[in-house]
Amino acid sequence: MLNRIAAIISTVGFVSAISSAQVGVWGAFPIPMTHSADARLLSHAIDLNGDALPDLVTMHSYTNEVGIAIRDENGGYTQQSRVAVAEFPSFSTYGDIDSDGDLDLAVTCSTSGSISILTNDGNGAFSVSQTTGSGAYIQNLQLRDLDGDGDLDIVTGDSVLAATVVLQNDGAGNFSTPQIIAAVLPDTLEAGDLDMDGDIDLVIPVRQSNEVDVYLNDGVGQFALASAIQDAHEHLGSSLLGSKTVIDDFNEDGVPDLAIIRAQSIDVRLGVGGGDFQLIGQAANRSGQELSDLNTLHAGDVDGDGHTDLLAMHTGYYGRGVIFFWGDGQGSFSSGSDAVFNGSPAGLTLLDHDDDGDLDLATAFVFSEAIGFVENLGSRVFLPTPYYSSIPSIDSDYIELAHGDMDNDGDTDLAIIGLSGRDVLIYMNDGHANMTNSLTLSASLETSDVEIGDINNDGLLDIVALNKLSGTFSAFRNLGGGSFSDDARGYVGDQPTQLILRDLNHDQKLDLVAFNDGTQDISVLRGNGAGYFSANLSFEAIVGTSELEVADLNQDGHQDIVMVSSSRTRVGVLWGNGDGTFQALSRMFTGETAHQLEIADFDQDEELELAIRAFNSQTISVYNFNPSGSPMMELAYTLSTSVPTQDLLAEDLNNDGLTDLATISETGQRLTVFHGNSQGAFDPESLYSSVTYGQHIDAADFNTDGRTDLIVRRDYAGYGYGARIIEHRQGSQPCSADLTGDGLLDFFDVSSFLSAYNTQDPIADFNGDGMLNFFDVSAFLIAYNAGCP
Repeated sequence: MLNRIAAIISTVGFVSAISSAQVGVWGAFPIPMTHSADARLLSHAIDLNGDALPDLVTMHSYTNEVGIAIRDENGGYTQQSRVAVAEFPSFSTYGDIDSDGDLDLAVTCSTSGSISILTNDGNGAFSVSQTTGSGAYIQNLQLRDLDGDGDLDIVTGDSVLAATVVLQNDGAGNFSTPQIIAAVLPDTLEAGDLDMDGDIDLVIPVRQSNEVDVYLNDGVGQFALASAIQDAHEHLGSSLLGSKTVIDDFNEDGVPDLAIIRAQSIDVRLGVGGGDFQLIGQAANRSGQELSDLNTLHAGDVDGDGHTDLLAMHTGYYGRGVIFFWGDGQGSFSSGSDAVFNGSPAGLTLLDHDDDGDLDLATAFVFSEAIGFVENLGSRVFLPTPYYSSIPSIDSDYIELAHGDMDNDGDTDLAIIGLSGRDVLIYMNDGHANMTNSLTLSASLETSDVEIGDINNDGLLDIVALNKLSGTFSAFRNLGGGSFSDDARGYVGDQPTQLILRDLNHDQKLDLVAFNDGTQDISVLRGNGAGYFSANLSFEAIVGTSELEVADLNQDGHQDIVMVSSSRTRVGVLWGNGDGTFQALSRMFTGETAHQLEIADFDQDEELELAIRAFNSQTISVYNFNPSGSPMMELAYTLSTSVPTQDLLAEDLNNDGLTDLATISETGQRLTVFHGNSQGAFDPESLYSSVTYGQHIDAADFNTDGRTDLIVRRDYAGYGYGARIIEHRQGSQPCSADLTGDGLLDFFDVSSFLSAYNTQDPIADFNGDGMLNFFDVSAFLIAYNAGCP
């Protein structure tokens, strides 16, 4: 008989299903899988539309686009556009190419071996007027008047010719074919009047060597080698991020000087005239892990003392950010502090972002497609204050969800972090648990959690998402009619992973609570009731916090923050003061590594209890809490599951007014429910089949029938992603063989039984003797042949 069942299974294929008379059919909806990996580089902050405000230029290499972000008077970059260019744009420079009085762009498109010319209409709108080049690999370029005719020419490298070449401008923005001006292939390029004769000379770090060459211009675009600086720089590979040399007057004697980036230091060479330079020392000789992979160099008076400072970007394994070297005006530099970025910074520019008169820093993050600013506070102190644009996503390997009535039609809708890891997908409910993906909101790379709440007190549910890599939140304000704005973003902490919205200070406004995985602490951001949040307050957390809850645990009228850790045998509590601040972390011993937490009044005594699912075990422990007791937590009882579990839910699942506990098996194939009873305890476990490899459960009334339904989601790449709703059917007679719960007996039920039997799932114990054998197969077939009522 078992062979017969196996034969049926081999014919129809493996199908997982849901079962029991209490938990019914699937209402399924798809989770789209999107893939994108758009490397992003911040090139410039310049005024593109004539309003004297710095606008941003970004490279989008894998979509072959140049991004333009126009700054508004409020400091935001709401007007954004993309311009399609040739393949793999990697570097750009700017200038008035067509002599019409506004700034245009020249963009190297590396793999296509071309240069795209983007002309400006004066209002910051760009179009490609010419694509030129020899077809050689092109990486770096400069726009300078090399031949003294009053227009800007292009100087760049040509890998086919193995030379530095010039493309001459006819004055209207049209460029000639490449002409060799130096028989060396540049790694990067820097240009300036090195011999002070009124024309533009070149500094060329030679590719595949440690040599830096200085070429002097005769005034009409003919160049001659003036000096070859040997052992001037380690060959660090070609840089897509910026220059490795800087020309400036470091000792303020009126003669241009030269700084050259090396792997662990920056060489400073003072100009002595005639294009010659003398090494006087190093701006830094700080060897160490934090200085690995110095790759671009920048100059500016960052500390406002009137002297030029140097900034070096480093993107090594041990840190990513900017190192400051403070100039003294005499050619010497002292090493300063670092500005560290979370993520992978690509490109650096200096601008007065906050209009306070000093230079701030801006960079882009390669993977998160975010632009981050580091605010200059003066006195050589810098504070990250990121702004993030909304740009589509790349793939991720998990989902999170939140639910609520977002369109005010009386049913429960869903907000889901999609597989992209950056998009928040809005699924609107038709009232019958049929979900439609009506809207996709762009957040940031690796969106780690999402919550729904009315953050601006207008009666509509808004959406807040955490962006793990950028350390920020994205707030999407509900405009009604199923649409959302994207008008509030801010810094939360280092790699935030868990989010709760709750009123912490009794002002009837939702505040934000988050756990930061990077710094292992709690951030609290107080809401202003208008959809925005204050700067974060930090509080200690238990190391490895795996679950976060907010509740008035000690019943003093103030919300507390409760946490558990899968690596610690402690429950941590931050006792609320009622004003949005919290007392020092209190730790309570449990004796087991607690992975997940639910807080509810399980025994109906008007006091809160804690249910804790232990890590990698088959137990759920319920603790009574006594704020005046010693210890404050006492074990009330332990619930045992037949197999290890991986999630925990506290909800009234059978609509009897008592809180039940539900969990899902480690294999994801079975749902276990402990129904609360009138004695203040729980009935023995009830077993139900679940979605194949389901891992997480939540509950709401999705079909508006007044009963609690479940939503099961799976997020393991090996078995697919998805979320399915299990409707709660009441009043139907049991049909034990209907393992799919669809009211039909067919081969899908046979498939589900065989799967449970082969995995030793107790749900296959049809005769209830605690063993799985032929008698269970026989009992299943009898029930199957009897049919459903």
